[in-house]
Formats: sequence, structure tokens, C-alpha cells
Amino acid sequence: MVENVIHQSRAALRGQRLGLLLVGHGTRDARGVGEFLTLADKVARYLPDILVRPGFLELADPTVRDGIEAIAAHGVETIVVVPALLFAAGHIKRDIPRAIDEVLCDQPVPYVQAQHLGTHERLIALSQQRYREATSHLTPIPDDETMLLLIGRGSQDGYANAEMLEFSELRQHQDGLRHVTTTFFAMAEPSFEVTIQELQQRPFRRIVVQPHLLFFGQIMTQIVERVGVANRQTSGQEWVSCKHLGPSSWLAQVVVDRFMQALTP
Repeated sequence: MVENVIHQSRAALRGQRLGLLLVGHGTRDARGVGEFLTLADKVARYLPDILVRPGFLELADPTVRDGIEAIAAHGVETIVVVPALLFAAGHIKRDIPRAIDEVLCDQPVPYVQAQHLGTHERLIALSQQRYREATSHLTPIPDDETMLLLIGRGSQDGYANAEMLEFSELRQHQDGLRHVTTTFFAMAEPSFEVTIQELQQRPFRRIVVQPHLLFFGQIMTQIVERVGVANRQTSGQEWVSCKHLGPSSWLAQVVVDRFMQALTP
């Protein structure tokens, strides 16, 4: 359990003043901003001895600079930067280090960047939960007549897209689902729109559309709208939308795990 990991790690960290900067991509959607800040609050409750502050890369406040300055003002000795991002694309490799370095020119505090969230086992469990929430009340139909469509955000970084495909394989293996396919909302193939059109021609009675997204935003809105259109267009098929991952306690535990792993020699 994550609580035991925290307890064991505190003994090794006794005497250090640590800060955790939770970095989000950023969105103009107020609900998405609120969900990210809720996640930061949940992480802080798991880590009462650690100064936890949120920061967005763009589009919203508080910024990365705001978060670092708030942590540095308390005299911490080390900042652990935890990206609240699913896969290792340009934000992980370039944008976050650049943003941190720019701020630390004025606030010289040592920092370490933790691993992105990736295919952590609790993320798989959370994804499974969202699927159950969307389907448990529906009339049962045979597994071979159901398709799970997982939607990734998509990236120009091939490694990030490969991680999304790996996540889908893990979901399929652990759930024992017969039919799972993966698509990308943008910047990668197969595209969401093309996949929707193809599945409308397939003999599945139910297609469960699950966005693999952390927080609410414009992409989630567009996915739900498109699924509604598919439902109206396609006779004999039931299209079902799942909720995005959201600021669950399980997601907060993933952040805590990445924080602890960053402190392990």
C-alpha cells in the first residue's frame, strides 16, 4: 500500500526539507483546472510532511514559476518535480526542464524530475474502474459483440504513442477483453475520426469509448459529442462514453509513488 511506502521513506528522509511541484499541461477549461488543483490537494494529504504546490506549463494559473517560488519561500532543500502527464513526449523531455531551469536561475534550489505517470498499475486499475462505471448498469451482451475503443491524446513523439499502445495491451490482458483497439485524437495514427467511421461498419453491438485523459477539457467534450453522433447515425449499435480518469485517490497515489521513486538512489 502507498501509505507503507510513505512511512518507510520518511525515515530515510528525516531532517530534509522537501517540496513537491506537481506540473500540469494547462487548460482554459475551468473544470479541468479545478480537477488538477483537486489532485494536488489529495497528494498533499498523502504527504503531510512535504510542501506540495501545483503549477501549469501554460494556459492557466498557478504557473510553474508560481509553484516553485511558493516552495522556495519555505526554505526547502530539494524540489521533486512530478509531471502530471501520462506519457513521455515533448513536455517531459524539453518543456518542463526548460521551465524549471528558467525559474531556478532566480531561485537556486536543487531539484529532481520524477518519472511521468506512464503505465503504472494503479492507472490501469483506475481505467478499469471507469469502464465498469460506464457499463455495469447496461444490459449484458456477449464479449465477442463488444469493442473497447481506447483514445489517447496523440503525440509527434513515437515513444509516447508506443506507451499508449502498451497501456492498451495491459488493459486487454488484465480484463480478458476479446476486442480492444486504440486510436489517437490528434498527431498520430490511427486517427479518432477514421476509427469511428470504421467501427460503424463493423458488426459490434456495443462500442465502449474510453478517453485515456487525466482531466476534463476541450478534447473530452469533442469526444463525447462525436460519440453521440455515432449513436444517432448507427442502427443496431450502442455507443457508450466512459469518464476520463479524473482526480481520483488512485491517481494521487500514482503521483506519490513517482515522488518516492525519484528519491530512491
